[in-house]
Amino acid sequence: MVLTQRRVHRLKLRSSTDADSRHARNLVEDGLRTASFPAFPQNGLLLIRRLNLGKLSAKANSVSFSLRIEEKLSTCKPLIISYHNADTPTADIV
Repeated sequence: MVLTQRRVHRLKLRSSTDADSRHARNLVEDGLRTASFPAFPQNGLLLIRRLNLGKLSAKANSVSFSLRIEEKLSTCKPLIISYHNADTPTADIV
């Protein structure tokens, strides 16, 4: 069993109410916990600098967010580098 740790440093959400923002934050957290990343190495470190999930309904569930995260990541091309390489400051996924 591979243990994974997923952290969000900064999350930007837009919604009409604070309650919708809190709900969306919880859905993103659950979505990240349940999303699978089969295209990426299991023992590697995946840094996502930017990931625009687009517009999702406030009534969506965490599965919808998980699927959206997987969908967006599947279209991204990661740049594989050594951890001490500073030549890629603008890559979305490293």
